[in-house]
Amino acid sequence: MKIGIYSGSFNPVHLGHIALADYLVAHGVVDEVWLIRSPQNPFKQADCLLSDEHRAEMLRLAVEGHRGLKICTIEDNLPKPNYTINTLTALRQLDSTDEFHLIIGADNWEVFDKWRDWEIIVRDFHLIVYPRPGYAYPTVDHSQYPNVMVVDAPQFDYSSTAIRAKCRRGEPVDDMVAPYVCDVSVFLDKALKEGKTVLLEGQLGTLKDPDHGIYPMVTSSSTLAAYGAIGAGLPPYEIKQIVTVCKAYSSAVGAGAFVSELFGDEAEELRRRGGDGGEYGATTGRPRRVGWFD
Repeated sequence: MKIGIYSGSFNPVHLGHIALADYLVAHGVVDEVWLIRSPQNPFKQADCLLSDEHRAEMLRLAVEGHRGLKICTIEDNLPKPNYTINTLTALRQLDSTDEFHLIIGADNWEVFDKWRDWEIIVRDFHLIVYPRPGYAYPTVDHSQYPNVMVVDAPQFDYSSTAIRAKCRRGEPVDDMVAPYVCDVSVFLDKALKEGKTVLLEGQLGTLKDPDHGIYPMVTSSSTLAAYGAIGAGLPPYEIKQIVTVCKAYSSAVGAGAFVSELFGDEAEELRRRGGDGGEYGATTGRPRRVGWFD
């Protein structure tokens, strides 16, 4: 299967991102497009990024109902700042049967020789380059770069940077973003004032919290219930009830201490029976580590 890898900050995701991914699938350039929300792009400053959780949720809402578009979270488990070569290598290690095609714009193609291990990327993987307004139409010497393909995809004259600037000026961005991409704090505050019930869902446990967990084997943001107010942009007193849902065993992805980890047939049986659809990555199918409480 041909998999398009569309990695970016998506800060925020906009309709141009989704239209490009739809185009590539509809025209048979790739079978699927996996959109990867990068926790931190090494070429961008982290201080202007929306939270990982907000960007991930906006991306999930934006691709809902679009055939062939999926979310991949593999970069959440890679060191930050992450480099594309690491992402592609990790994907190939997980599944060597699929053919991965990195999707980049003409702006990035112009400076691609500045990317880490760019020569390995063009040699060992496939690239799809699409035109962008304000940049020269991409040209490729196929005798030198046989794995690089230029697609005449539709162009949209706006960017995440422009959207953020409009938001700062209080200007509307409805025509640029998906209907459910909005100012979350304002949306939730309005819902509460209307007497609606707001459900905030978290995942993982205390030991994965970056402050209170088993550092460095932790996730990128707080997993504690109290953090829900911060992430949602709501005052703490609006958290009226906390419900904890606990599995009868432990599961984990990535490296780190797991003293009660199970292996072999016993682990596979628990993995098969666990969760809603088994303990496997939703996009990659990667088997999770499983074991009893430790």
